Amino acid sequence: MDLITPLLVIGAIFLISQQRAMFTQAISKLELRIITLQETIEALGLSKEPRESKDAMEPTVVDAPELEREPLPTIIPMEDTLSVPAPIPDVESSQEFHEPAYRKSYKPRYSEPEPRLSFFERHPDLERFIGENLANKIGIAILVLSIGFFVKYAIDSNWIGEIGRVVIGLVCAAILIGIAHKVKDEYNALSSVLVGGGLAVFYFTITLAFHQFHLFSNLTAFAILITVTVFAVALSLLYDKQELAVIALLGGFLSPFLLSTGNANYSGLFLYLLVLNVGLLVIAYYKSWRILNITTFGLTVIVFAMVLAQLTALNYHIGLVYATILYLLYIAINIAYNVRESKRFIASDFSILLINTALYFSVGLYLLTEMHYEQFRGLFSASLGLVNLCLSYVLFRNKKVDTNVLYLLIGITLTFISLTAPNQLEGNHITLFWASEAVLLYWLYLKSEIKIMRHTSQLIWVAMLISLIIDLDVVYSHGAALPIILNKGLGTAVFSAIATSLLARLVSKENIEQGASESRIPAVVFPVAATILFFWQDLLRLTINLPHAGLQVA
Repeated sequence: MDLITPLLVIGAIFLISQQRAMFTQAISKLELRIITLQETIEALGLSKEPRESKDAMEPTVVDAPELEREPLPTIIPMEDTLSVPAPIPDVESSQEFHEPAYRKSYKPRYSEPEPRLSFFERHPDLERFIGENLANKIGIAILVLSIGFFVKYAIDSNWIGEIGRVVIGLVCAAILIGIAHKVKDEYNALSSVLVGGGLAVFYFTITLAFHQFHLFSNLTAFAILITVTVFAVALSLLYDKQELAVIALLGGFLSPFLLSTGNANYSGLFLYLLVLNVGLLVIAYYKSWRILNITTFGLTVIVFAMVLAQLTALNYHIGLVYATILYLLYIAINIAYNVRESKRFIASDFSILLINTALYFSVGLYLLTEMHYEQFRGLFSASLGLVNLCLSYVLFRNKKVDTNVLYLLIGITLTFISLTAPNQLEGNHITLFWASEAVLLYWLYLKSEIKIMRHTSQLIWVAMLISLIIDLDVVYSHGAALPIILNKGLGTAVFSAIATSLLARLVSKENIEQGASESRIPAVVFPVAATILFFWQDLLRLTINLPHAGLQVA
């Protein structure tokens, strides 16, 4: 009895689906024929009116064209104009004569713009809507569960051997995908659901064959699941369905965990993540499926974070290498389609680029610190800036690329160049670096007119002032005697004052050439700041050294 019940459920669902599909197809054909008949009747009814008017009022039909002419000159008698009667058209000519009027008055129904209907207006028959749109999805879910219960029952009853059980699962999955391919043109939505169900059966059958029956080795099962994933990606491109690609990559990300034996194989897992994301890059080059990009990026971050938390000191370098490759891959994934099709970038594209860069920078600093390579953190920051600078140059050569992504990459470049100083240098060297960078960026802004450089220059100048205050406090706070001229505080303050003066000259030059701008720091601020910096450090220097000089005189 337990076996008969799921079989009856499966049979009932199948029969209901078949009958409903037949009725739906027959109703659609009848509606089409009714619309065609209505249009034909309207056309025949309009074409009869000119013919009847011709039989009843023939002179009027003949003289109608003469009445539409311009008035004749008064010197010509009216009888002369009627001396040559117009030929009386026969039935065919009359029909041809009235055909333009018929065409002007008759407007086909399909050309009229239809108003936007509400949900209940578009689906007045809720029973039919539920049967065509919801019942098929629910039916597929029940069908998959029924197949699972049937296989489980066969296993518990020992009716079928282990190999036979796996074969049944694979055959059922193949049947679902085959039916989906056959009805793809007529029932596109239903075919997508069937393909998704077939792929799910494929993944779970291979997993059961590996874990429960031990029919495959780990490598063989892994290769089979990769093949299924590649097949699913190909189906998503064939059906042009984004949800199929999401299902395929979800199955791909689940595969390592479904086949896990508890042994750590970080290189294999990272390599598998790399293969999955290369497949995503292929899809992203041809399709603008942003939901797929976001989903896969999130899953990659989660899986990588889980692995990163378990890495040992011997495997940190492996994590850094694969993090670099994945970082570059996701840059390519998020710009490939837009650059190829010359499309504008949207908020999700910019968000993934920024989050990808921030996460990679954080992971890189963490791994370098764990490997005790702190001395290379500044070089790492500078290399990130160089990568984004090269990428912005390559995209700049493409004249059709969205300029917003260029500004974003330039901003990222400037950010990492600015972060090089605090990561690589110490003390007053950071202040000296930022002072030089602020002047250089403002000069580059005057040459290129890229406004983000001006804003970055002003921000770095403010950061330089804060860093200088900290440096002077460190140098003069301990109260020990310092050289009057050759000391670190004086050199840093003088260099910062000179840089501020140069910045003031550049701002003044811009005011003369381009006029004032609302988003710019006033030019008078820079020379005032330079003067204050110079005299303030001088006051601090004298305050520290005069007491020591007095003690020496006494």
